[in-house]
Amino acid sequence: MFGIKLFALMCITFSLTLMGALVFLKGFLLSRTVVEQASMCNEDFVLKADDHSGHGIKGCWMHGRFKRAIIIVIDALKYDFMVYNESLHSAEYANSPFKNNLKVIHDLAKRHPAHSLAFKFIADPPTTTLQRLKGLTTGSLPTFVDAGANFQSAEITEDNIIDQMRRQNKNIIFLGDDTWMSLFPNRFYKHYEFPSFDVKDLHTVDNGILDHFYEEIQRPDWDIAIAHFLGVDHCGHRYGPSNDAMRNKLLQMNDVIRNVTHQMHQDTILFVMGDHGMTRTGDHGGDSSDELEAGLFIYSPTQITSSEQTEVAAISQIDFVPTISLLLGLPIPFSNLGMVIPELFSHCPWWDTDTHEVRRVYHRVKALRLNVLQINRYLQAYDEIASDLPDNILKDLQTKIRQAEDELKQVVPDLVSGGHPERILKQFQNIEKIYKLYAHTAKETCQGKKTGGTQKVVRKQKSTKFDVMHFVGNPITKSGMMAVSICLVLRSAHMFYVCREEQSSCKDSFFHAPLSTVDKAFANQRYVFSLVCLAMMVYFVRQWLKYYGNMTGSEAGVITMRYAPPIAAVCIGLYWALQAVPESALEALSPWQQAVLAQAVYMVVILALSVIFIWPLLVYNHPTSLSPGAAILNQADLTSVIPNLYNKLKVQLSSSPKDQTPPVVYGLGTVYCASLVTFVSLVSLVLALLLGDGVAPSLALATVSLYLCLEMYSAIVAITHCSNEHGSQDEDYDTDSDTGPLFSGLVMLNLLSSTFFYATGHQATIPSIRFESAYTGFYGNFTNMILPGFLIWLNTFAGPVFFVLASPLLITWPALKGVMRWTTQDSEKRQQQKTWQGDFKLFNNGIKFRKDMFQLCCGIITISGLKLFSAGCAAALHRRHLMVWKIFAPRLVYEVAFFLTTSVCVMLTYLFILRVDKALNKFVDSLPSNSRDKRV
Repeated sequence: MFGIKLFALMCITFSLTLMGALVFLKGFLLSRTVVEQASMCNEDFVLKADDHSGHGIKGCWMHGRFKRAIIIVIDALKYDFMVYNESLHSAEYANSPFKNNLKVIHDLAKRHPAHSLAFKFIADPPTTTLQRLKGLTTGSLPTFVDAGANFQSAEITEDNIIDQMRRQNKNIIFLGDDTWMSLFPNRFYKHYEFPSFDVKDLHTVDNGILDHFYEEIQRPDWDIAIAHFLGVDHCGHRYGPSNDAMRNKLLQMNDVIRNVTHQMHQDTILFVMGDHGMTRTGDHGGDSSDELEAGLFIYSPTQITSSEQTEVAAISQIDFVPTISLLLGLPIPFSNLGMVIPELFSHCPWWDTDTHEVRRVYHRVKALRLNVLQINRYLQAYDEIASDLPDNILKDLQTKIRQAEDELKQVVPDLVSGGHPERILKQFQNIEKIYKLYAHTAKETCQGKKTGGTQKVVRKQKSTKFDVMHFVGNPITKSGMMAVSICLVLRSAHMFYVCREEQSSCKDSFFHAPLSTVDKAFANQRYVFSLVCLAMMVYFVRQWLKYYGNMTGSEAGVITMRYAPPIAAVCIGLYWALQAVPESALEALSPWQQAVLAQAVYMVVILALSVIFIWPLLVYNHPTSLSPGAAILNQADLTSVIPNLYNKLKVQLSSSPKDQTPPVVYGLGTVYCASLVTFVSLVSLVLALLLGDGVAPSLALATVSLYLCLEMYSAIVAITHCSNEHGSQDEDYDTDSDTGPLFSGLVMLNLLSSTFFYATGHQATIPSIRFESAYTGFYGNFTNMILPGFLIWLNTFAGPVFFVLASPLLITWPALKGVMRWTTQDSEKRQQQKTWQGDFKLFNNGIKFRKDMFQLCCGIITISGLKLFSAGCAAALHRRHLMVWKIFAPRLVYEVAFFLTTSVCVMLTYLFILRVDKALNKFVDSLPSNSRDKRV
């Protein structure tokens, strides 16, 4: 009960710390108040704007230019993928699979320059698909914390272009990513959705779209067609952009665009866009230029612009919302902050704008005015609800809009009466400039952009590595060789670091590339290296258990550790080999065949952990005596049977029960350590599977680092104990006799956790999250996101999970006869040692052992809480820093996740120790009563 009470106190401490962190996050992270209002056709300012409503397609705020629109979203269509370079050499084309594949865009722009436009389509971070779809349909800006909703999308309730289309009786057909169905349920006239989360599946969604797309757009019963292709994005996640699979997907998209343009009518406009870009490793989610720069291509069989495009401009993705709204004659959604694309409103086929520049500018001004008045109305409504917009900026915006309105009232009569064209043109250009400035200022205000320092803090992982080296190199150790070994191991872990997007000179090692994309010669070497590291982890754990006698006997736990780790390791190796199979051969296998090996690993490990939890002791009670006849036959021939039998009976009859030999129990001296090592080694097999063959060897380095640091720590504890006048009388010191070494051990373990967070291929950024790990051993679409989220979590925090689960070894390991501890004792003291109990001596004082465990767990939670507090202080201090959402806010969120992971793992470990202690108490009670108090 005492241990349970301490656990309850630990849970209370954890809960209070977590609640404090969540309160801070709620106040620090940006949140956006949703204004539940919708734009209507009969707005007051519309009546003053559309003075030429008699021509064109009838619309709400402005006459429409097109009756139909086709929207093709190519997920992760980076702008570089859309560019066609005529001077590209064949060798460079072969080495850059993502270049010069969308030739149809180049051909259309060259043949019909007035019918097409291309832009850099700049996304607003976070560059996750769900947040980009929100921006592309509502015109609003996502917040940093919205990225977490990418796993479980909810219906969009604020005003958006889909609902505006429905209000104007537009029939919408949708094909592709099923995320749209979660965001807009019951909105589509027809829909063909496909599961989108399986990043290993390159073709199901795209091929499913193509099975219906061409047929649907040939029918007359639709107004808006939306197709969201996922193959390019999934190819990036799986192989990266520099793989031949990317060329195949982009060529497929090239054919799609060509076929669609051939079937378009004069009243239709086409938008081909990417929702975000991708990094050189195929990831996205952050705010690097590679992730933000998507591509946008606009085309219609009829003229859409008055002049040929000379250079590619950069526009915001939310500019798509007001643009398509006015082109189709729809109201602009109420919460929109985007600005219309002016080039699309300079041409009006019903008003002879090609030969009259004043008319072109006026047509742009008319669209901009409607756009700005809509933004102004939204800002006023938002300020009434939230009251968090700067008053001085709002007043300045109101001044701008009044200035533009006043000038417009003066110039419109001159336009009608045919006044001086140059003066009118100049006035309209000035009004256009004011409207554009208003739109840009409003967006920047809502984004919360502030000028500040531009330095970038991106070398955090090296500082943690230096701290660990500084710790293990303390002069108190007496063994420079082991300190050097630890330094070498930690230095070797640098091979598995992944680069941040800001580190332009940094290049990821080939350990992070999918095995199927690595050159064959290097692929074989990497695979063999990973197998050797995996085999070494299993072998050395087995040899350690065998050395201390924990593999003796036929108990359930012993049998489990004898067979489960090798079986799991073999399945992991075969699964890794399967990932190296070419895509064509892999696709030939059924989904269950691709996943069965990983599922076998999960089943073996779960079964083994269940057995270890039920029978956690790896000990064997050896019989202490043989029958008299057997004892004689083992040591003499038949001629001495009678004398030896007589002597044996004489000894037994003359001895008292108190003189009987105590039981011989194999593995009792490492009863706690063995159970912990078993538990950690089984979990590490799952972590190795999730990390993949490239990064899994870092777990072998983590194992070696843990062993060496525990040996160094044990030596420090021994030296500290020997320097204490009360501790030098007994070799079996108490681990809690001095809190200094224990605290230093906690710091050491925390620094190792931070170091191997980076050494397992992660950074405190969204793009470094390995979403593909969710499908390790699974296929198809998940109905619930708990399991994939848990697998991604384990992959992300593999290093911290490994070291925190092993943290109780800081208490139990110093009781073993470690190499470093043995070398720190003089020969005289070693000769005086007559008995050795190992960590079994901790059982003799159960209250003190539980207090030690409670101190250990609280120490780990406290250190993680201090790191979280420091990250919160840094984020608060730099809240106006230019890099706050790139460096400090992600770091804060990761520290919250790190704290949560550490706390949960340390509490699970504490419960496991209580289970081991309970089983050990039952085992000791089963021993003969006269031997329980003897030293064994």
